[in-house]
Amino acid sequence: METDEEDFVFVENRGASEDDDNNIIGDSTASNTNSSCRPDDDVSYGWDHHGCLAHLLQLVTNDAIKSDASVKDVIGIVNDITVFFRRSPKSTAKLVKKTSKNDTMFPHIVDVLQDYNLGAAKNKKQIKIPNDADRNKIKEIQMILTPFKSVTDIFQSNAVISSVIIPMLLNLQSKLLKIPCIYFHSFRDTLLQNWDSENRFKDVVKQDKFVISNILDPRYKLRMFGPKISQRYFTTPLKNEARKVIEDSFTQLRLSGQSELESTRANTTSQPSGRAFDFLLDEYLSNEVESELETYLKEPPQNTISLDHAPGGNDVLKFWKENQHRFPILASMAKIYLAIPASSGDVERLFSIAGTLKRQHRNRLDINLIEDMLIMREYHRPALWEKFNKPFFL
Repeated sequence: METDEEDFVFVENRGASEDDDNNIIGDSTASNTNSSCRPDDDVSYGWDHHGCLAHLLQLVTNDAIKSDASVKDVIGIVNDITVFFRRSPKSTAKLVKKTSKNDTMFPHIVDVLQDYNLGAAKNKKQIKIPNDADRNKIKEIQMILTPFKSVTDIFQSNAVISSVIIPMLLNLQSKLLKIPCIYFHSFRDTLLQNWDSENRFKDVVKQDKFVISNILDPRYKLRMFGPKISQRYFTTPLKNEARKVIEDSFTQLRLSGQSELESTRANTTSQPSGRAFDFLLDEYLSNEVESELETYLKEPPQNTISLDHAPGGNDVLKFWKENQHRFPILASMAKIYLAIPASSGDVERLFSIAGTLKRQHRNRLDINLIEDMLIMREYHRPALWEKFNKPFFL
């Protein structure tokens, strides 16, 4: 961030004129959502509601596990062992004592379980001890499900922006297809098939809002689209199709008169200058608007920004904050499309925080006061955190 004060200026001036609001793009998704999605907007984006993508990933894995009895058996073994150690502090302490810092834990788990089974009464449930084959199966299931966990955690994080949805899904698909399956090849294929079903992710990579947000990420632009990117299950739009999607949206926003450049152009042409060559200025401004998208797409992707797909969201917003005067219409689009959440994680966390604020001994707090406290926390805490270089809790 350039200065922490700019974020506070943005929040304090929320009641300012629309022109002032449009000129500022902040480093936080919350502030951009608040400023760009106003009730008096004339542009209709035609967005359909989409569910929490993190939740959809969980449904995909749960459905695949339920449909494969062998996977359920292996996960059942792991679950029984996990529950056993959670409920037995004595066995847990014994396991910790046996395991050194650089030691493999599995042999010691087997030792502790064998000791328990030998001393267990007949009416107590015996814990199944996994053999080498079971251990290999557990490892393979872990290899298959770990990419799902990573993507789910990223979608649920605070810093993620909508532009990483398509890259993350394509990356997840690529990782799954590269896993050398021995025992659970059909389970992996079932995951991909469930993932690509009509009510899951089949159309996510083709939705205009996610296509546009991906192009507006200076790390990717049009890199995620085309036949080389299309995979066995997910098929992204071709480059010319993706380009047409953002061109249509760009034209719609430009014609609506919401951008700073269009406002400037209208003010310039509405005041007669008395010069004979005003039409040349008018033509110049028009060409400048038309070439804005072309200029952005022709510039190479910003490889200086973190390419680990997710929490580089603040870097992307910083790019648009620094380049909004070069690309005023695209910056306005970035404020809108990059604010689309990938999951409901942020909202669920806000409900938890609100429940903490309005607890039993503070149950007379007014709902408007709670709302103000939550807004203050979301707007100011990241800036304070960076300013003091440590967590700042409000």
